[in-house]
Amino acid sequence: MDMRPDNNWTIFDNFTADHTDFKAKFLPEIYLRHEVHTDVKENFRVISKILEHSYFEFKFYDIAALKSMVTMEMALKLRYEELNGVKWDQKKPLIALIDWFEKSNYFEVYNPEYLRSLRLIRNELAHPYSHSFGGASSKHLI
Repeated sequence: MDMRPDNNWTIFDNFTADHTDFKAKFLPEIYLRHEVHTDVKENFRVISKILEHSYFEFKFYDIAALKSMVTMEMALKLRYEELNGVKWDQKKPLIALIDWFEKSNYFEVYNPEYLRSLRLIRNELAHPYSHSFGGASSKHLI
C-alpha cells in the first residue's frame, strides 16, 4: 500500500504533504449535540475516518460526502420516530420528510431552497448516472 498522499491533493494551493496539516486544512470539524442519536454519532465517527484516509485516496472524500447525506436522511427518520412514536413511512419520499421538519420548524435554516438542494445532492450521490468526483469541494455538505 502506498502511504504517500494522493497526487490529486496537489492541485490545492494550501496543500502540504504533512498529514496533520492536511487534516487541519481539509477535514471539516463535525459537531453533534449530545442528544443526537448514537447511530448518527457512530456514522459521523466513520465519516471522519474515511475523510482522514482521503489523504491517501482522494475519492474517499466523495464516499464520506455520500455517507454524510444518507446519514442526514437516517437522522431525520430517527428524530421523527423520537418525536412521534412511530417510524417514518418508507413509502414516502425524502422531500416529504424534509417538508415535515421544515413545517414543524426543526431546522435552523431559513432558506427552503437550501433544504431542497440537499435532497437533490443526496439523490445525485445515491443514484449516479456516471462516475464523477468532487473531493474537497463537497466539504460543505459534510
